[in-house]
Amino acid sequence: MSWDAFESEASVMFRRLMGDHPVVPTSTMKHPRHTIESGSLYLVDRDRGLHLLRPFLTTEVCETCHNWSTFHADKERGQLVQKSLEHGHNYPYKADARVLQQVVLL
Repeated sequence: MSWDAFESEASVMFRRLMGDHPVVPTSTMKHPRHTIESGSLYLVDRDRGLHLLRPFLTTEVCETCHNWSTFHADKERGQLVQKSLEHGHNYPYKADARVLQQVVLL
């Protein structure tokens, strides 16, 4: 994301994630807010409003298969893990667990 103070808009690079194909082109859109988190997932509504999905869903390279994956927080055998939606791989949760407490997931 890059912010243009004179135009009061952000240029946001995004990938339209839908279907099951992991390789999708990058596109750009303009948005009137500068509070967009770089690297976080958002849903875009029909009015092009952005809705933050973190901490419910995050993306990163999976430590197990080394593919870009979407993760959600889960508990396995009493331990907090992040689990890949695409591959089912999981490993210990590394993000700040306080965020999960704030949204009552923990």
